[in-house]
Formats: sequence, structure tokens, C-alpha cells
Amino acid sequence: MAVDIEKILTISAREWFEMNEKKPSKYEARGVHHIGVMASSALSDFAEKVPTEAEVVVGYRSTSATSGASGGMSAMTYYYGTALIPRKSFPY
Repeated sequence: MAVDIEKILTISAREWFEMNEKKPSKYEARGVHHIGVMASSALSDFAEKVPTEAEVVVGYRSTSATSGASGGMSAMTYYYGTALIPRKSFPY
């Protein structure tokens, strides 16, 4: 798993920076997205998409959509959040 599930948070980046007394300028923000079906493994599947150098994911959310196309019902769930990566992780 790229990031521990405990580090996938619903709080905002601002809240996380304030709680941890860290500066936003020391981090790069990178969007993380996963599309899948609602399943017990959804959070683990999302965690696999998180960059390995991420310290935390903030703003985690999910939303579901259903479709009746092609005569059947299908449901997809979209998972998204923002990975915060320490700038020291980058070579520039």
C-alpha cells in the first residue's frame, strides 16, 4: 500500500497544516483519483494510487453515480483527495 489508510483524512489541507504546525510552502499538492465500484476494498484501492512520497492525503471524498444505460443499472464511485508531498522529496 502506498500510504497507510490512517493517513487518508477528510480534513482540509489548511486544518492539517495548522494542527501540525507545518508550512504549506514546504509541500507540493498532488490530486489523487480512483474510480471503482463501492466495495470494502475501495479505501485500500485508493491508497494504492497515492504517491509513495506523500506524507498524508487531505480532503478525501467519494461520490457515487448510477446509470441506466444499455438496459441495465450500473454504479460507479469516484474517490478523490489531495496528497501532500514534502518538497525535499523532489530533486529540484
